[in-house]
Amino acid sequence: MRVQETQAEILSNFATLFSYPTEKMHINRSCEIARKNMKAINSEGEKDLEFFQNYIRKHDIGYLEESYTGIFELNPTIAPYVGYHLFGESYMRSIFLSELKTRLELYSFDYGSELPDHIAVLLTFLSKNISSDLAKELVNDAIRPMLNIVIWTGTDPEEKPDNPKSSNAYYYLFNSLRKFLDKLEGIAVIYPSTGNYNTVKLNVIESKSTQSDGPTYIDQWISKGENKNA
Repeated sequence: MRVQETQAEILSNFATLFSYPTEKMHINRSCEIARKNMKAINSEGEKDLEFFQNYIRKHDIGYLEESYTGIFELNPTIAPYVGYHLFGESYMRSIFLSELKTRLELYSFDYGSELPDHIAVLLTFLSKNISSDLAKELVNDAIRPMLNIVIWTGTDPEEKPDNPKSSNAYYYLFNSLRKFLDKLEGIAVIYPSTGNYNTVKLNVIESKSTQSDGPTYIDQWISKGENKNA
């Protein structure tokens, strides 16, 4: 299997792990395949994923379902929505969701009834379109900044994945994904030593233009909390 195909399969496995748990065997299998593939391509993050898999093995599906709901729906600091962490509940998130929806539809990607910025939705898209320009944008300018926010801010240090006392297994899952994406061959860019990791850069697409025959592409920076061109 080529490296890119292996990466795509790992992304698909991560999408399963970030989705609502419905079958323990399927979740455990996704962990197993992802860990095996991560080892095969010398990817970082395998050890964090092993911790998460041990958590899956330890509990029954009822507990996993209840835990997923409690962690993701009742704890905003670890919500699975990329736009929420980048923009909060602001009009900028609405713009982000609208533009993201437009982009996904250009690829004929069906995200079902879920919001398009759910991490599982975006990982599924990446697994199917790993070589696309949009994949690079989403990884570097949206998902990786979101992961840094989730992991390093807004939570008790004892709950962090680098702390042996951590009891929240999903931080290990987030951390595993972060390490994997940071070294994603052909896609991940190296962040500068200084700068704002929380910046999101996406060109705004207007669905229709009264001034031309086709869509208008407007160069615009969307950063956390503000529209610099507004």
